[in-house]
Amino acid sequence: MLTFCFTLNSQFGTLFFVEFVATHISGNNWVYNYTINNDSLSADIEEFSIFFDYNLYENLIVALTPTNWDSLVIQPDLGLPDDGLYDVLALPITHKS
Repeated sequence: MLTFCFTLNSQFGTLFFVEFVATHISGNNWVYNYTINNDSLSADIEEFSIFFDYNLYENLIVALTPTNWDSLVIQPDLGLPDDGLYDVLALPITHKS
């Protein structure tokens, strides 16, 4: 498991952690499972992006998106060249009255 620490807002020192486990399926096929941990109660994570080097990745697929999140995958493109992107946005929570 690899862990990365990011600063969301340097003024307040808010941190969150991204952990992932890479599992080899076969050939060049891998599954990456990401876990995002917000160790601060002062700010919610509303959006984040993970970039994938266009020289190393292709055919990105989102297998599962958590409830109340909206995800988007943009494929790496050697022609531009541009990295691939996994972007996820928190959806507003609506409460039934």
